[in-house]
Amino acid sequence: SCSRTDAAKKVDVLISVIGDVTLESKNDIEKAEIAYNGLSKEEQKQVWKYKKLKKARDKYNILLRNDKSERLEKLLGLIGTVELNDESNIKSARNLYNTFDEEGKSSFEHYQDLLDAESKLKKLKIMQVEKIINKIGEVSSTSGIAIKEAFYQYNKLSYEEKSNVTNSDVLINAKETYKKIVEGNKGKLRKNVDRPRNLIFYESTAE
Repeated sequence: SCSRTDAAKKVDVLISVIGDVTLESKNDIEKAEIAYNGLSKEEQKQVWKYKKLKKARDKYNILLRNDKSERLEKLLGLIGTVELNDESNIKSARNLYNTFDEEGKSSFEHYQDLLDAESKLKKLKIMQVEKIINKIGEVSSTSGIAIKEAFYQYNKLSYEEKSNVTNSDVLINAKETYKKIVEGNKGKLRKNVDRPRNLIFYESTAE
């Protein structure tokens, strides 16, 4: 048989460097894999420790999967009863879950908890916006700040969440009514130093 090339020998050395596999082994495994994949088919046959590399990769994937599952369980445990200030934890949990491989996703036992938390959060966000819209009340020349705040909170919602806000028409109507009041009072507003902010708000936020 042909003598081994230096490149094939180097891959065996890189595989030996891996040692006992831990979560810190990622770089060593990847270095060996990149070097192995860079060999010709003939040279790959000359790598004696390829099985060891494959076992190292499989073990690392299992360790990583277990670590992610544990971290996700902890995150979900932190959430408990869902409140509005849990949004960052729920987003972190979703982002972490999205990094799972297919096997990790199918074997994670608490996925329904994540779905339930996301669903509850959506409802809370929608309810909060509905309350802010209701607080606008009867529209007057001093309603600018309340309408602006309601629009700000409404626009933070996703398209799906917006479509579930039951009183969004109240917000649109309030804006239109406010627009008419501001236009009707333009002459007065120019003379009154206390009012221009309302006019500025209308002009900068009108759609």
